[in-house]
Amino acid sequence: MSPTLLKTFLPKKALFVVVLIFINSIKLIAQVPLTDSLENLINNIYTPDTTRVFALCNLARDIKESNPNRAILKAKEATIISQHVKFLHGEALSLINTGEIYYAMEKHKEALEYWFKSIAVYKQMSQSGNTHEKALGLHGITDNLIFISRLYCEIGELKNFEKHVAEAKEIMKNNPTEYSRLGWIGIEWAGCYYGNEKYDEAEQLYNDALESFRKVNDEYGIANTMANIGMLQNQRGNTDYALISLNRSLELYKKVNSLDGQAWVNNIIGNIYNDIPKYDLAINYFQQGYENSVQGNSIDFQINSLINLGNVFKKMNKATESISYWQKAHSLASKYSKPHYLLTTTKHLSNYLEQKGDHKSALHYLKNMIALKDSLNNNESMKAIGKMESQYDFDKEQAVQASLHEQELNAQKAVAIAEKKQQNAIIIGVTVGLLILLVFSVFLYNRFRVTNKQKQLIAQQKELVMGKNKEILDSIKYAKRIQAAILPAKATFKKLLPDSFIIYKPKDIVAGDFYWLEEKNNKILVAACDCTGHGVPGAMVSVICNNGMNRSVREYSITEPDEILNKTREIVIQEFEKSEEIVNDGMDLALISFSYSGDKVTLDFAGANNCVWVARKDSIEMEEIDGDKQPIGAFDDFKPYTKHQLILSRGDMVYLFTDGYKDQFGGEELYKNKSGKKFKGNRLKKILHSIKDSSTQEQKIILEEEFDKWKGNLDQIDDVCAIGIRL
Repeated sequence: MSPTLLKTFLPKKALFVVVLIFINSIKLIAQVPLTDSLENLINNIYTPDTTRVFALCNLARDIKESNPNRAILKAKEATIISQHVKFLHGEALSLINTGEIYYAMEKHKEALEYWFKSIAVYKQMSQSGNTHEKALGLHGITDNLIFISRLYCEIGELKNFEKHVAEAKEIMKNNPTEYSRLGWIGIEWAGCYYGNEKYDEAEQLYNDALESFRKVNDEYGIANTMANIGMLQNQRGNTDYALISLNRSLELYKKVNSLDGQAWVNNIIGNIYNDIPKYDLAINYFQQGYENSVQGNSIDFQINSLINLGNVFKKMNKATESISYWQKAHSLASKYSKPHYLLTTTKHLSNYLEQKGDHKSALHYLKNMIALKDSLNNNESMKAIGKMESQYDFDKEQAVQASLHEQELNAQKAVAIAEKKQQNAIIIGVTVGLLILLVFSVFLYNRFRVTNKQKQLIAQQKELVMGKNKEILDSIKYAKRIQAAILPAKATFKKLLPDSFIIYKPKDIVAGDFYWLEEKNNKILVAACDCTGHGVPGAMVSVICNNGMNRSVREYSITEPDEILNKTREIVIQEFEKSEEIVNDGMDLALISFSYSGDKVTLDFAGANNCVWVARKDSIEMEEIDGDKQPIGAFDDFKPYTKHQLILSRGDMVYLFTDGYKDQFGGEELYKNKSGKKFKGNRLKKILHSIKDSSTQEQKIILEEEFDKWKGNLDQIDDVCAIGIRL
């Protein structure tokens, strides 16, 4: 199951849990309770202690849902036996089991306590000279860290979640046998960020998981990760990118012959097309998902596909088809005892029939829905009764344990009397030592008081600095919203330039780079602009320069690129001359305008320190048209800007870049631990020429991947803005 597939049925906070359930259901095989045979093994006096420990651990896991308190007693009994016979693996395993049981009882404090105890024992094993024991120790540490990170995620403590995720990844990353497991756990971790709407962090973890699966060529894992990346990109509004990832996932699931995977992804894609809306495509994918689930005998996916088909026909106002699919889903949910799906389909049918005026049928389903809710509530009540019975068993066994404890205390008293004489001799020696220590402690106390005062002063200063820093950061974040308002709307860009892409990566929260789009007198004007500086200063300059370009076109009705640059320079200089101080800031840009005449396209270009690149369909080289070597702003010897005109054909590509992409430092292994080298224009030209025939969305993905790969772990040095347009 997935966040996209379940958005109709579950609240947002439940999505992470659903993702975990889906992943685990793929990897785990159902276990048949073995309670009776385990009890016999435990009670047999000839059973070795190590075997008895494993049996107690298995029994604790087997009954943790039905009788959690008794499960805790069995797990703790396993711990005591393990400690007595110095069986480290059994001790660590029983401790982790105890933590799992407390976690299931929602006793988070106790769960964390036992998981950390388990880590301590597994660390002892990881330092062993025995290769097998060392591997068990490292594996056990990561198991505990995974449980701990999951708990912190669920209670919203993301800092602790991230800390323990980092520890687990560090252990697993250099162990080839852990790569596939690291991938699956990475998807779980990403689900935490997804559920908390931290999409950048989720995307990073999905990419890490993808890398892990690729190292071992785990095509099933790659397919699952690509599906999750697709859902994330769709959530972020990148529909085209999402569909590319999801279709790659679907191809891999077909390759590995995973019918469940195909059903899952087909339903995700169907929901995207249902939202766009493209109903015919949505119906096609939902029907394909249904066929996959029938072939794979997956009842849950069959029901979901049918519910989704009902939903899309409802949006198309086709009541007959909608009700038919919901009734089929309802019938399956009833046949296979799926109460939550029954509740969903019953609710859909009741509401929709009521809207259509079929009050009699609506009332029938409404009564069923009420009865179903009552039944579910009764099940919860039975669970509560089961807990009470479990508590009775727990109290009874605690009494037995208390009696055994009393016998142990009596034995300890006898030992204590013998030890007391020995302790008296020790006390005399300790007293002398304490007198010496007391003198030294007085000296240390005085030093402590001085140090404490200094720490308090530093803490006060730190709090003051943090408060000021928060105020500044909040102001900058608000400035980002203002700056975003000057950029062209995505809808406008898609309308005027349907076959194009934009790459926009500010170095800081706000940027000096911006992109610009206008339509005037049947001409489309596009520019990639780079203002002096980046961050807050660059953003302030960008607002002034953007305003100058808007006025040149809207107020003065100029549509020629060279004349727009001349007028913008005049406006910008006038604005800066109002200051009492000399302002030498300004802007570099590449500005094009184009219009169509049949299959021919007339493109005019003017640039301030920036160029434009053209890739003709039938050309073997990129064409570069340079702009004038003077900025928009104050300049010692400025001249009117030059207009260049080209006659192009439909299908040719035009690229506009600021210098942030070409100037980024990074590179191959040789440069990873140094400052790196610049990407440079020639390298960018070769990449653009090699991908010019690809779709614009594929070009965008490739360019972003190349940039991130080149940058590696180095910082981004400047704002990046790039525009590609297929004419």
